[in-house]
Amino acid sequence: MLRFIFAVAGLFPAVSSLTAASGGNDGETTFPFPADAPIVVSLNGYEKVGSRLIAMLAEAMPNEATILTKEVEEQLNKLIEGRKITEVRKDAKCFLVGHDLSGLLENKFPVSVLVPVTSYKKFRDSFLTKDELRTLNRDQNGVESVGSASGTILFLADLKEYVAISTNKDPITAYTDKYTAGSTKPMGREMAEVFVKADVALYLNMQVVNAQFGDQIRTFKNLTEWVIRQAIDQGKIQFLSKQYLNAVKAKLSGLFQGINDCRALILAAEFRADGLLFRGLARFAENSTTWEAIQAASSEAVKVVGYIPPGVAWYSENRLGDAFLTMMESGFIPTEGDQDGSKLIAKYSRDKATAGLRYERSADYGKGTVLTLADYKEPVKAVQVLLSPYKVASPGWRIKGLVVKTAPVVKERAESYRGFTFAEVGLSFDMDATVEIAPAGPLREIFLNEYKHILNGKTRTWIGTDGKVVAQVATNDWPDAKKVLDAYLEQKDRTKTLPGDPGFRLVRQQLPTDVAYLEINEIQSVVARYTPVINLYKVIPGFPEIGPVKPVRTDPAYVGYAVTIKGDSLGLIGFVPTKSVSIARKMFEGESGNRP
Repeated sequence: MLRFIFAVAGLFPAVSSLTAASGGNDGETTFPFPADAPIVVSLNGYEKVGSRLIAMLAEAMPNEATILTKEVEEQLNKLIEGRKITEVRKDAKCFLVGHDLSGLLENKFPVSVLVPVTSYKKFRDSFLTKDELRTLNRDQNGVESVGSASGTILFLADLKEYVAISTNKDPITAYTDKYTAGSTKPMGREMAEVFVKADVALYLNMQVVNAQFGDQIRTFKNLTEWVIRQAIDQGKIQFLSKQYLNAVKAKLSGLFQGINDCRALILAAEFRADGLLFRGLARFAENSTTWEAIQAASSEAVKVVGYIPPGVAWYSENRLGDAFLTMMESGFIPTEGDQDGSKLIAKYSRDKATAGLRYERSADYGKGTVLTLADYKEPVKAVQVLLSPYKVASPGWRIKGLVVKTAPVVKERAESYRGFTFAEVGLSFDMDATVEIAPAGPLREIFLNEYKHILNGKTRTWIGTDGKVVAQVATNDWPDAKKVLDAYLEQKDRTKTLPGDPGFRLVRQQLPTDVAYLEINEIQSVVARYTPVINLYKVIPGFPEIGPVKPVRTDPAYVGYAVTIKGDSLGLIGFVPTKSVSIARKMFEGESGNRP
């Protein structure tokens, strides 16, 4: 069993259940750390979390987990040699508390550790060595101090159910004075549940962060925007277009606005035998700019028609509302100086929102074959809106990130099939121009090879509706498109669809039912796509080269995440199954598996 990690001055814990906190008024849960602490890390019981982490690693990579567990045990035993931790409440929350963030600028960030104990005196007398106890001193405020063998002075305070420990006397003295205890009140119900339940959680009190660093954040925002504006006006970055830089500027502006409006932020993780569940949750001030933006997102229930066929590499769901949709990227970027094109794209975004997208699913089967199914309030209008940018696009435009070589060819009512009427869009891409956005060198070559592998420079897309569903099929030719449609329309047995895939279902069940956006990807496709990008960092001394990777013959396994928009909060939740980690490891090790 993993022992308690004591790391303050090489001795005390670096950093778990509701028993660590007491109930407050109106169902609030209070904690021993100060309410104005800007940053808090929570560990949900050192023994419980250690056991759960070991169990998860044993499932994901059993050989490595055994070795790692043994090494960690040996190192921890050395750290606490001659000490007893019997008076530490092993299933209660431990806290690592950051106090005055302004000290970061001077490399003096005061930190305290709150250790759950049965009794302050029993813990002190059993944990400290005899030599340390001989140096014990107590000041008039009740702060005790001891000297360690390394020469570091440790300060301690009795908080009844906790011991506060730090190498800095100021935060410990503050604990001995009357202070307002932290609670779940500023978190809100959902965030509080995440913080209390998580094995490991990081809480940022953004009200305090903005109060301390608001001016610096605003200065950095203005400086960033000025640099981008200069790059746009003077063309300093040759491989990035003005449109792209403007898009970056808009994204950064939204990010800084979100930071300013944020009141609390939590990052959390749960270790499970079947995988790692991670969460992020941000809460925003009521009536702020960001709050008003997320209120525009729709979470209305929708009726899903039909099932996606299995065999996907990448799968996504989009349930963003109309008003929120106008804020998203259109996927079309006109050439430099094409003012008419820019106006048409702005109109396209507005028109698409008025067509009333309620729900969209997209399945990428690899090799350029993609099926997208959408539910619009006005499906016929939606088809015409979706076709409109292709009708005006000219050579040099970027469509979904790719530079078109010649103007798209649009054929209205090109095909009729099984109740659907489809228009056909033919696209030809300039791959060399596409990758110019990346600096010359290995990165550009990786992108170029990836695009050529997927598309071969051309693609055809059929966009149509049966009056109910708007379907888009991107593939090589119409016979292939019909096969994709048949696979969708003829699914009668749900067990043979994507939702019936056990690996897919495992991930989907861990994610919320009501999501704004969701993405679930097949693990081997993820590894194959991103390994070359990761290997770019091998130029850094000591950074290992990964691969080459080899496919593993086994049942599909997936990883996924979802974005949630609820009330005043924006959330991210993801799940990485242990099986997916195991498959990725085998890909790196060159194990082919044993399935036929």
